[in-house]
Order: sequence, then structure tokens, then C-alpha cells
Amino acid sequence: MIYIVFGMIALLVLLLVLLSVFIFKPFKYTDKWNRPTHEDYADENEATSFMSRRSRLTAHIYGAENKKGTLIFSHGKGVPSDYYIPEARYFAKAGYRSILFDDTGYWKNKGIFFGFPRAAMDLAAAIRHFDNGTPLILIGHSMGAYAVCTTLPEAGENVKAVVAYSGFDNEPELIKEFTETNFKKYKGLVAFLLSASQFILFPHRFFRSSWKCLKECGCRAMIIHGSADEEISINGAALYAHAVHEKSDLTTTFSPDKEGYNTHMGVVRPVNEPSEINEEVLPKVLQFIDELADH
Repeated sequence: MIYIVFGMIALLVLLLVLLSVFIFKPFKYTDKWNRPTHEDYADENEATSFMSRRSRLTAHIYGAENKKGTLIFSHGKGVPSDYYIPEARYFAKAGYRSILFDDTGYWKNKGIFFGFPRAAMDLAAAIRHFDNGTPLILIGHSMGAYAVCTTLPEAGENVKAVVAYSGFDNEPELIKEFTETNFKKYKGLVAFLLSASQFILFPHRFFRSSWKCLKECGCRAMIIHGSADEEISINGAALYAHAVHEKSDLTTTFSPDKEGYNTHMGVVRPVNEPSEINEEVLPKVLQFIDELADH
């Protein structure tokens, strides 16, 4: 009888893990990715790789010889690192060593991406590999914004500041918001199962709060969230909501409201403009970074 019980528990755990694999599985882009790719700027970046646990992750360094500071980008859930090439080039031209990398299972990387905490773990590995003693600044979008904040307990002393676009504060809040939007009939059950799955996989990280990590590490931060974000509510699960409510002298908040520049992806660049930067946002980010790098 005891073997039957253990067998049923093992099966339940396996099913919960598979739920996370299904929900967080990266969209597999092909070589026909209809946006600029790192290969399009082969003369501007240095291709390399590094290890994150057992996964070898691809990375590209723009402005490899720049000494002003090192920027490491953490990408969002729905796109590979190529999406942020315009930002990397922009900062490289401003004198920064700008590093883009793909998380486990993303783009052509092997491995299984089990959930958002894995992005933070991959970022921590990138920090260990690329930190060269120059001012280190982390930049993340969406899932990446959560990663740059929640990796601070491991890398906080090395990080000068973070820039978080369209981020969420913690997984439980985001899962609740996600299921209420997408599973109206069974939202409670799906939220419970998905939360249980993530807790099983990441027991030490599941309850981490981006805002609390920022405060406890005393890290300077710029938090950006579009006023019309359709994926993470600016007044709900957003990191921005916590930052505005609690406030901190170490934190700068900004919410663009210009149409087309104020959505979840629009804060990075205007809709249908794959090679353009968001002129409403990026100059402000550069100013924030420059002020820190100069001190």
C-alpha cells in the first residue's frame, strides 16, 4: 500500500513539473526570425558562450573593448536576445560593453526552461562570467526585469544598478493575475497547480519579491512600466506598483504614456519598428546609467 501512495505522489509531482514545462516552454524561433539578428551585426559584436549549471548559453558582446561600464541584458519570455540588439548597439556607441545572452532553452540553446526563476539563475551565471570590474548594470524586460532584481541576493555587491522594464514583483501575484485573465472558469485551480509546480521546482526562489530584493540589497534602480501595458497590469502585479506605493530614494520610476510607446513591448520600441529604439525612454535610461557610471 505504501508503494502505491508513494507512486501516486511521484506521479502527481511529475504532472506538476510537466505543467510548468508546458506553460513556460519558449517559443522556438527559426533562422527566418523577421527582425535584426546578431549575424546582421557580426562586425559589431563578439560571439561567445558560458555555462549556467549544465547548460551552455550563447552570448554576444557589443562594444567588447568599451571601459565605461558593463551592461548585461536579460530578455523577456516571448523573445530571444536578438530583440534587444538596438538597445545593445545604442549603449555600445555610448561607451558601454553591452552583453546579450539567451536563457536556457531559448533560441538555439539546449535545455528545458522550467520557469522564471531559471532566468535569474542564468543571469547570475552571466554575471559571474562577464563581470570585469567595470561598473556593472543589469537591464531586464518583463521576465528579465524580474530576473535582474531577484538575482541581487547572489550578485548584489557587484551590481551598480538595475533597469527594469515591464516587470512583475513576484510569481504568486503574476500567476494569480495570469490565471484570472486566461482561465476564468478554473482560475483558482490552475493558479494553485501552477504555483505548486513552481514551488516544487524553485522552493528557495518562488516567493522572492523583486521589490524586496532591491530594497534589501540597497541597489539603485530605474523602474519603467507602460501606462497601457496589456500583459502585466501597472496597478496589479507590476513591480512598478510596489515601487510607486512604497517609494525609495534609491529608485526612479517612469511610466511612458505616448500611444504605441506605452505597451508591454512598446516600452522597448515602437510597434512594428524592429530596428528602432523607444526615443521616449532610452535617452532617460542612458542619462540614469551615465550618472551612476561617472561616480
